[in-house]
Amino acid sequence: MIIFRLLGVLSLIGLSSLSAHVDIPPAHQLTSLQRSIQPSRLIFGSLQNKNCLNGESLCRVDIDIINIDESQRHQLLSDAPDPHSTSVSPDGKYFLYVSPWNGGRHIFLVEIESGNGFQLTHDTNMTIESPVWSPDSKNIVFSMEPVRSGNTTHRSGLSEIFVINVDGSILTKLTDNSSSDVAPKWSPDGRHIAFISDRDGNDELYLMNVDGSQQRRLTYDQSVAQLVDWSPKSQVILFTGYRSGKSTIFTLDITNGDQRALTNGMYDSYLPSWSPDGSKIVFTSRQAEHSQIFAINADGSEQKALSDAQTLDFREPSWSPNGEYVAFTTIKNGITELYVVQSDGVNLRRLPTGGIRFYLWFT
Repeated sequence: MIIFRLLGVLSLIGLSSLSAHVDIPPAHQLTSLQRSIQPSRLIFGSLQNKNCLNGESLCRVDIDIINIDESQRHQLLSDAPDPHSTSVSPDGKYFLYVSPWNGGRHIFLVEIESGNGFQLTHDTNMTIESPVWSPDSKNIVFSMEPVRSGNTTHRSGLSEIFVINVDGSILTKLTDNSSSDVAPKWSPDGRHIAFISDRDGNDELYLMNVDGSQQRRLTYDQSVAQLVDWSPKSQVILFTGYRSGKSTIFTLDITNGDQRALTNGMYDSYLPSWSPDGSKIVFTSRQAEHSQIFAINADGSEQKALSDAQTLDFREPSWSPNGEYVAFTTIKNGITELYVVQSDGVNLRRLPTGGIRFYLWFT
């Protein structure tokens, strides 16, 4: 059992402790040389009962770590409450997830080495979305909004952006207005936070310093659908918007305002992901009967298909930290399965994960 300290009262959550790390040491204890030779790994959550997807029962998941070469696999947590907005801290120390609690949704952290966990946020009748780590793993930025009558499905629609220390000691409000500010993304250099706001009518991209100062608008009449992430050098923001009624992938250079459409708007393209060196982007696009995974240069040139399944829809692509692989998912017979392919499109294969709820790369 993991012990969570909630508002000064010790509470027990139905999670098992982490298995001993003999073969796979925690990432934050590795030297740079050890990191370079570690096999790429994935954390994933597998459903215990798929009936929960149609509302017949509460979803519970087992959370495991697997080597990409399938040489090692061990369990991180078992029987965990259905996690959302999952991530691993940049230093590899914590696993983060959002889960319902006391009429809202809140952030929980699990220390990967020990398996000890705690609840980070506690405000009653507040719901948290899109938590993102600072590059130094010391803080987490997120959007939070009140819920009505303690029901997470009845929200106020007025989200603000907050930042909190990883130990929960300081909570700071970064935005404060009568609109909705959501989807914050911390720049890799730690200097800025990008976010989406409807304060001027449309959902547009905005930028601010990490202390909330100098908030400014970046896009105009774009109807931004998703703020994806920063380029590794903190110069370009990757996002999706709409062109001719189709989901289109864009980049925006914050140094000169240059905005570029990487896809042509003829087909829906979405869920893009930067390569670790910033030179390429993978994304999902439905250019035929089924959606597939494509890679494209960061300037929009040389688009290449990485999958070519005639009967399956692939989605949710992301690069491995070393840039050698791309993982993505598909739904088959109602079960979400995890696939991986080399970044050049060779050796597509399914990993033995069973039906999954989420996945994350882990170094």
